Amino acid sequence: MAEAATQKDRRGALVRAAYNQIAEHGFEGLRTREVAGEAGVNIATLHYYFPTKEKLIEGVVEHAMERFRTTLAPHGSPSDQL
Repeated sequence: MAEAATQKDRRGALVRAAYNQIAEHGFEGLRTREVAGEAGVNIATLHYYFPTKEKLIEGVVEHAMERFRTTLAPHGSPSDQL
């Protein structure tokens, strides 16, 4: 169980680091080595969780969408939630 938590934490750290890099440098400036460094892991670990840059970006989009969903009101119609 601790290993699963560690993997989830590591994956989350990579996604947050990529999110920060994209916010600062844009998609064109996203460098996987910088993401790995910011997350405190080596590049091989990043590629274990995200084999391609596209998969890493998918993880960032999922993270951003989850953040967006948590800001919506829990009840009401979709238009009420917006």
